[in-house]
Amino acid sequence: MRRIIDRFASVAIAIFTPVMMAGSEHPLAASMKSVSQVSKDVSMIRANLTARYAQGQYGRARAYLGSERRDGSWADIDYNSTDGLRWPPIKHLDRLEQMSIAFANKDSPNFHSTSMLDGISSGLEYWSNKKAVSTNWWHNQIGQQLDLEKIAILAGDSLPAEQVVTAATYLHGPGDPGTMQKPEGQNLVWFAEQLMVRGVLTNFSQDISNAASIIENSVSIKGEDGSIQPDFSFHQHGNLLYNGGYGQGFLTDSLQFAAALQGTQFAFTQDKLDILSDFLLQGSRLMMRGHMLDYGAIGREISRKEGGREADRFVTACEELARMEPDKAQEYAALEAHIEGTGAPHSFLGHKHFWNSDFSVHQRELYYTSVKMNSHRNNGMESINGENVKGYWLPYGATYIARRGDEYAGIFPVWDWFHVPGVTSVEVQMSLEADDRQPGSFVGGVSDGEYGASAMDLELPSIHAHKAWFYFDKEFVALGSGISSPLPQVVSTTLNQTLLKGDVIADGQVLQHRYQVLKSVRWLLHDGVGYVLPPQANLYLNIGPQQGSWNDINLGYSKDRVEEMVLQMWFDHGHRPEAASYQYIVVPGIDAAGISEYTKNPPVRTLANSKDVQAVRHERLGISQVVFYAPGHLILTNDLAITVDKPCIVQIRELAHALKVSASSAIGPLPLRLDVEIGGTSKVVVFNLPGGALSGQSLTKVLPMNP
Repeated sequence: MRRIIDRFASVAIAIFTPVMMAGSEHPLAASMKSVSQVSKDVSMIRANLTARYAQGQYGRARAYLGSERRDGSWADIDYNSTDGLRWPPIKHLDRLEQMSIAFANKDSPNFHSTSMLDGISSGLEYWSNKKAVSTNWWHNQIGQQLDLEKIAILAGDSLPAEQVVTAATYLHGPGDPGTMQKPEGQNLVWFAEQLMVRGVLTNFSQDISNAASIIENSVSIKGEDGSIQPDFSFHQHGNLLYNGGYGQGFLTDSLQFAAALQGTQFAFTQDKLDILSDFLLQGSRLMMRGHMLDYGAIGREISRKEGGREADRFVTACEELARMEPDKAQEYAALEAHIEGTGAPHSFLGHKHFWNSDFSVHQRELYYTSVKMNSHRNNGMESINGENVKGYWLPYGATYIARRGDEYAGIFPVWDWFHVPGVTSVEVQMSLEADDRQPGSFVGGVSDGEYGASAMDLELPSIHAHKAWFYFDKEFVALGSGISSPLPQVVSTTLNQTLLKGDVIADGQVLQHRYQVLKSVRWLLHDGVGYVLPPQANLYLNIGPQQGSWNDINLGYSKDRVEEMVLQMWFDHGHRPEAASYQYIVVPGIDAAGISEYTKNPPVRTLANSKDVQAVRHERLGISQVVFYAPGHLILTNDLAITVDKPCIVQIRELAHALKVSASSAIGPLPLRLDVEIGGTSKVVVFNLPGGALSGQSLTKVLPMNP
């Protein structure tokens, strides 16, 4: 058997660059020790992994077995393809995985079926002989391993010993020779997972111990790439917001580790479980509405067909945490119910600015909205491997408005990508560079947990603008000022571009499905979302079918044309504007009668919308929110005014006998002096706004006032 082991190991080393094994006592050489020698902990981990993996899908396993050829291959798979995006050969292992689940699941009609096992064995033999290779390192070093480790765990006790050894030779630990060096975040977890499974397959506890240590060390709060941030956002690929995709995988896979190791000497400590819990409940949960995880938090996966249901992937995390942290089981169950549509319409209530990621979320019972911005601190978006090829404008103020969470599901192939909701853009095709940061720009947000405001100094070679968003209970306000561009193409600000659901009504009139310009319209309603417009505003609309293909935005998909009914609405600032501006109010969860009445006497008013200051006051709530792009002074009411000595974002909330003052810096750490003049009395508030990983975090102080 030693000759067979060496032959299979050499094939894997030559093609897949796994770890070189030195000496006869390496785990692969000792992999077939008797069951009596396997430690209790390793046996428990293997049993945990088997139980977990066996819960996967196996509905097509019998069909795959029936179509498998005598040599272990399938006729419809192109094994010679090296495509880096949608690598066809991986279908081979996907099918073997389903067959292995069918073999191991006690509820399967093929449980411990001899013919199913023979099909798995033949398929593994073909795979090791074929040596399929992708031009994408991920498929070679991670993708195929994710399938192989499951196949080996589920069917390994029944497979020929040499095939289990062969599978183990494919599995790499982080930084092994020939693999990605210094992997981070989700990539690190994937490699550590391989290392753990390799240890289980070979009864080599040191691999398991090393894997557990790697994951435990990675489950920490760090202000760096590939980690959970202090604000519980997640970064991958150059400080890019990624609570979906990589962040979701990091959470789910880390919990999978924790569950598999529970009850053994390698078990996670409680503080690590607490971090993962906070990452879900204080981070990703806030970005969800129904099946939707905010499109600003999923990177290039916005161009994937499953991008509209990314929240679904967190159900497993909810279930794992509920088992391991029963004291929080109600919170996890409530989030799971929300995602699945059987619980509350909101995943949380409140407002949060994720200062590490230039990203704000605001959620009420009737709606969810967010804004994704871009500064010198973070990468705004990415386009890799032919995915998200049109996403240039996504990080420059994308504003999603959702009541259910399905408002944008499947829309992206037909989107007009110059009209990203909330964005002020030039209608010219831009390439998405590897580093799209805005050096030195003023970008940030203020929040007290219930209300908040966000602002971005958009400072690109193609366009400049000051953009701000102000969030309350029933509405939010969007302001833009100082809009200019040196380019000859049209500049526009998009209010929304969403799937068409029902009538579009403007000032009480149902609009026809066509391109049109509405002059001096005061309000518009669509899908339960109202828009209040300033007097004399011209609103441009396109209502009706839009066509495109998934291949237009993701080269891994078909060029077949698809069509959706869409509503676009935008302000046209013309060619080469100078100091153009806009303002509008969004009121979700309202009907035509309600928005008509609301427009007659809006409770919010714009205090300023200039190059130096943008501000809004909500009269009924007694909340004033101000963006100071420079030191300045602003009168809020007849009895209230503020002066600041540095650029900042400020919220003042009037309580019965106090002022609740929140402030943040959008330009780094600084001492901020804020003078409050109320009823002829001046009070000074000093905020020592933090820097480093906490730069941009809001601080709140309460100023008692005379009754």
